[in-house]
Amino acid sequence: MNESPLSHVPQTKATMTILQLLLKIAERHKREYDTNQVQLLEKLIEFEQGKSPYHDFLNTWDKLTATLFSAPHWFSLLMDDMDNELSKCIRLFCNKKWLPDLSGQDEYLAWNNKIESIEYRNLKILPLLQQMAEGELTNANALLRLRQFYLFKDLLTVFFINPENISLHNDIFSICAQQLKTWNFSYVSGYPYQGLEKIGIAGAKPTEERLRRYRIDTYLSLNDEILDIGSNNGFFSMEIAKRTKFVDAIEFNPYLNLIAERTRKELEVNNICFHQLDFCEYETNKVYQAIFSLANHCTIDGNLSINFLEYIAKCFSLLDVGGYLFFESHNVFGPGTGSVGDDGDMNAKFDVVEQYFEVIDFYMTRRFVPLIDIDKLFVILKRRSAHQPTAHRTFDLERAKQVYY
Repeated sequence: MNESPLSHVPQTKATMTILQLLLKIAERHKREYDTNQVQLLEKLIEFEQGKSPYHDFLNTWDKLTATLFSAPHWFSLLMDDMDNELSKCIRLFCNKKWLPDLSGQDEYLAWNNKIESIEYRNLKILPLLQQMAEGELTNANALLRLRQFYLFKDLLTVFFINPENISLHNDIFSICAQQLKTWNFSYVSGYPYQGLEKIGIAGAKPTEERLRRYRIDTYLSLNDEILDIGSNNGFFSMEIAKRTKFVDAIEFNPYLNLIAERTRKELEVNNICFHQLDFCEYETNKVYQAIFSLANHCTIDGNLSINFLEYIAKCFSLLDVGGYLFFESHNVFGPGTGSVGDDGDMNAKFDVVEQYFEVIDFYMTRRFVPLIDIDKLFVILKRRSAHQPTAHRTFDLERAKQVYY
């Protein structure tokens, strides 16, 4: 699409309405610890107050919407439920531009002329902006709305704050869209579960803040070999790789591994290997100094084919004596009846765990997103020198649920 600069366009009522909506979106569910989100809000306020040239806002908004209307993956993730017919048109016409002769493609040429208009694009995207700025978030629509909300915030961030990452975002969200179409289960309705501030993806779980809340830097060293079980899109694993010698990251979902590899190459992280495997299939001669099991002792997607006792025993066998298992729960407020994601039976689970590991510390970590997330229990465990079947449990779930930092 040919883009024309908008420096000559005056401040119209429509564009000021859009800026006001963008300000509301940037302020809503803002993470004060996320420098990208803070900078985005500051930048939009500067445009509103005239401290930054308004034509810069118009030019950037034009580029953002032009990209959105020419990229089926971005548009479908944001707009499928709001304007499915328009989404179909974008998919239908996106490849016609490669034809050597467009003279007979009247429908395509008419469509292209239509979406060249910033007024048309603004008209079509306005319902989405209103929904994200003011729409009610309910349990019924939370996954879809939060996907739209955080994805759009990422788009704003990458265009207004970190444009050097636009190509990376394009590749990552193209993979997200493919995953949503073809994989049997996509966390957060296809939006990245793990975020990474340095590339401008907030994620449902922001990696840098997650690590700060875990308070584990003193347990890691640059000589450590690490295993990350269920590494998702690999953002967390790559942050751990900065602090250690090497990370083996295991993830069953091939789409998440594609995102991990694309990001690894972009960031030039060379001390990590992503393995596309079920944890039960993973075998190695390595002995690790630490293992991360972050809500992966049972997976919501149902793809982990190993029971809890076997899972803990395998972690024990892969760890060096005195090595650490960093363990995050699912829902410790559940009834404890054994359903997927229910860790209300954590005392019974720790009857098993403490035969293999000593409890060093535990605390609750607060949720990152509204409605679909919960506070999680985080436990630091140290490998015993040998399995002790008569070891008594010291951990108590009711006490643990009261510990917050």
